[in-house]
Amino acid sequence: DSSGNVGIGVNDPDATLDISGGTNKLGILRVVQRASGASAYGLDVGLDPSTGDPVFSRIVDDTVSEVFRIQRSTGSVGINRTPATSVKLDVEATGNNHPARLKSDAANYGLEAQHHLTPPQTIDLKKM
Repeated sequence: DSSGNVGIGVNDPDATLDISGGTNKLGILRVVQRASGASAYGLDVGLDPSTGDPVFSRIVDDTVSEVFRIQRSTGSVGINRTPATSVKLDVEATGNNHPARLKSDAANYGLEAQHHLTPPQTIDLKKM
């Protein structure tokens, strides 16, 4: 437009680059790497058409999997899951993966949490 804004899928862009995926489309922006005849790997960014939540997904072997979501109504963040409305950060891991780790630049300082799936139900917090 006359102010230098560019619109893709929108006639009156409000930002330097304004992209609209239209209705009922999860992926609005997709960045992939694909060699000739090979599977795609990359990133998909969009809005959930039913909730308006910003959703970030990864693409591995042409398969799109959601990995990060910001719940529009609460501002809660979900990693590998839709966040529960009662918490600000909701992380889910499968198998023996550690669901959370916070680490500082100083050696061996931080916080790591792992939930054991077998009884007793415990959460380990340890110095790293």
